[in-house]
Amino acid sequence: MTVNDAIVSTDVTVRVAVEDDLNEVQETLAGSWRRGYDGVVDADALTEATVDPAEFYPAERFERKRAADDLLFLVAVADERVVGVCNVARGESHTHAFVPDDAAQLRAVYVDPAHWGAGVGTALVRRGTDDIDGGTCVYVECLAANERGRRFYESLGFERYDGGTVDLFDGAHPTDRFTR
Repeated sequence: MTVNDAIVSTDVTVRVAVEDDLNEVQETLAGSWRRGYDGVVDADALTEATVDPAEFYPAERFERKRAADDLLFLVAVADERVVGVCNVARGESHTHAFVPDDAAQLRAVYVDPAHWGAGVGTALVRRGTDDIDGGTCVYVECLAANERGRRFYESLGFERYDGGTVDLFDGAHPTDRFTR
């Protein structure tokens, strides 16, 4: 259901991020990384990287992404708090080299672990991909060791077609690339 340009589910509203969302976006991202990548990346490096959410995800990065014409920055809100974040991009300035020019990339989907399994991520991805011009192919890259993430994308109809590598704060990690 769409209400004032927002998708509303039973308990969650998905809308475009606004300036006042910054602190809750930072907290959501840091918390999701801590829990979601536990056992996937080095534990000490993960703790160190996410201990200060404002340092982990600086305000400048948030504002730069919100201002980008070719990137959609969405948040999921439940009980008046941001509980999920999603970025969908088009164009070479915000997509990786493996994404064709006429396609889009799901750049980020992070949900507060307290809301995992409640449909928040699905609502974010649906809104993000619905807001892309019709018929566009969507690509996403996920750490290969992130079983939960891989299952999530597969549950939404994404199919693995390739792999790659991404450099994080603790070194290089193999990835799986999906498209739909």
